[in-house]
Amino acid sequence: MNQPPADMTPAEMARATRHARQRVDDLLRAARDIELDAREAERLARQECRACFYRTRLAGAAMTVQACMCCQMDQVYGSRATSVLCIPCAKEGGLCRRCGGDVAMDTGRADWPSPRTEKASDESAQ
Repeated sequence: MNQPPADMTPAEMARATRHARQRVDDLLRAARDIELDAREAERLARQECRACFYRTRLAGAAMTVQACMCCQMDQVYGSRATSVLCIPCAKEGGLCRRCGGDVAMDTGRADWPSPRTEKASDESAQ
């Protein structure tokens, strides 16, 4: 059942203003984190680009199976927040495992990897 909207009172305006200020502060903090890349070692260990590593993701809790878009090996996740590449394919191609873009966000690279046609072995999928 939907509740009627709150009356526009000074207290409601102050609450809305605090909420808006918090959203702005969160966006500015995220922008600084992306710019400074202070957690670069952790980000690269997870094989992720800045955009994916510093972005908050929401996901529903459900076991999800998704094939790597390069080797087609099935990847199993404990939520619906999946990655497009398995770690071995991402590392081999210098790509972000979440989005598939260049891990350094270099759009001008000349050595883009080619997709594989055979499935990866079970050992390399982890």
